[in-house]
Amino acid sequence: MNRIKRTILLILFFTLVIVFPGFSTLRQAQDTANAGLRATPARKDFSGKTSKRDTSLAISVETVARMIKEGKNLTLVDVRRPGDFRKLHIPGSVNIPLYAIKTKSFLKSVLVVLVNEGYQHCYLERECRRLEEDNFRVRILDGGLNAWKGKGFKLIGDHFAEKELNRISPAVFYRERNSTGRIILNLSKNSDTISKYLPESSRYFTLPRKSLLSSDEKNIRTLRSICMCGKTSCPPGYHGMPFTTVLVLNEDGRGYDEIESFFKKRHIQNVFFLKGGLKAYKKYLERLALSRKPRTERLKTIGKCGSCEKTAVLSTD
Repeated sequence: MNRIKRTILLILFFTLVIVFPGFSTLRQAQDTANAGLRATPARKDFSGKTSKRDTSLAISVETVARMIKEGKNLTLVDVRRPGDFRKLHIPGSVNIPLYAIKTKSFLKSVLVVLVNEGYQHCYLERECRRLEEDNFRVRILDGGLNAWKGKGFKLIGDHFAEKELNRISPAVFYRERNSTGRIILNLSKNSDTISKYLPESSRYFTLPRKSLLSSDEKNIRTLRSICMCGKTSCPPGYHGMPFTTVLVLNEDGRGYDEIESFFKKRHIQNVFFLKGGLKAYKKYLERLALSRKPRTERLKTIGKCGSCEKTAVLSTD
C-alpha cells in the first residue's frame, strides 16, 4: 500500500512541476509562431524579487487633462532632475525631488500627480505608498511625459529634447528589471543568447526587423496586441493595463528612428528604446560586475602613467 501511495505522489509531482508549466510555454510558443514571432523565456540571472504593478496608483493622461480643464484642485509634480525639467516639462507643473515632497505639507490639500519620463515607476509606487501613509493624496501619471506627448498635449521647453523622452539608458533598464508590465521587442539577430541578459519578469518577443516594419495588416494587428497586452491576441474589449511599457532593442541601438516612425503612424504608444542596444547593456552589466569585486581586482591601468613603474593587471582568477 505504501508503495502505491509513493507512486501516486510521484505522478502528481511530475504533473504539477513539469507538465503544467510545459503547457503554458507551449501555448505561448504556438501563439507567437502563428504570427511569425518567437517568444523566448528569459533566464533568472538577476537578484531581487519581482515587483508587481499597483495599477490603483495610476492616473491616465486623459483624466489629468480633463481635471485641469475643469479647474480641479491638482498639482503636477515633475520628479526628474532640474536640468531635465528645464529642458522639457508639462505647462503648470512644478519640479520637486521625490524625496522632498513629504516636506511640502501644503500639497496635502491637493491631488498630487507624480510625473517622470514614463518608463520608471517602481520607485514612484514605493514613494506613493509612503506619502499616502502621511495623508497625501498621490497618483502617478501613466506613461509620463512620453504618453502626454503621444496624446498630443503641449510640452514647454526645448523640443529637440522630446526625442530623448523615449530613450532609456542601460542603467535605468537595469533598475527597473524586476518590475512586471515590461514587454520587450528584440530585433537583435542573436536571439538565442539574448534571453540570459533580460529580466524574468518581462514578456519577451523576438521578431525580425522586416516583420516589424511589414505593412501586412495581420502583422500590424498582432504587433498592436503584443504592445497592449503582451500576447499575440488580446481578449475582446481589452484596452490595456496601466504601467505597461514596450522596450525595443537591437544589437547596437542604431536605426531606431525608422522603427519609432512606424509605431507613431500606427498609433502604438508607450514605446521606449534601449540606448546603445544590447551591446551597451552588456557593457553596463560587465562594469557592474567589476564594481562588485575587491579593489585589488578592479585596478587596471593601460600603459604607464607619469612616474608609475608598474602596471596593475585585472585578475582573471
